[in-house]
Amino acid sequence: MAALAPPLLTCEAVVTEACFLIRRAGGQPAALVRKIVEGTIGIEFALQSESGAVEALLQRYDSTPMSLADACLVRLSERHPDCRLFTLDADFQHYRRNGRQTIPLLMPA
Repeated sequence: MAALAPPLLTCEAVVTEACFLIRRAGGQPAALVRKIVEGTIGIEFALQSESGAVEALLQRYDSTPMSLADACLVRLSERHPDCRLFTLDADFQHYRRNGRQTIPLLMPA
């Protein structure tokens, strides 16, 4: 992660999920929010304006089931075609952006 150039883009739904998981693991969610304050993490997603595309993704992957955070990240990857998506979620190996395009992933082995 240290080699990645900030800001790392995400959305509020992912930050919400991450804060929940950090707290559940005994960590401090404020440390993640601090990364937003510092500009290391950038929030570049407005669900209000992307709701149609997100709804379509949620319907398309209804049998997975895709979370709101997952759908927002797939949509964010559609808006940034040169991105690489960092995730621990193996479902992203099955999700497609723009219909049939694989999403370039950074996943721990």
